[in-house]
Amino acid sequence: GGCEDPRLTLIGDHIYMTYTAYGEIPQLALAKIKLEDFLRGVREFNSHREWMGLWTKNGPIFHLLEDKDGILFPE
Repeated sequence: GGCEDPRLTLIGDHIYMTYTAYGEIPQLALAKIKLEDFLRGVREFNSHREWMGLWTKNGPIFHLLEDKDGILFPE
């Protein structure tokens, strides 16, 4: 497993990240973080571990569909 190609989009008070998640097949996946938590992390965090608790992982967007590209567009 693993991930690559993160793409960030600000919608409201959250940053949404689409990325390619690798498992059996590459799939488009989604995670989000509150903007204020992201900015605090940029200022204060020193390790990957500190970031992990702030992101909400939603997993594959289209389950079992092989896809490596996608992005969210705000209104």
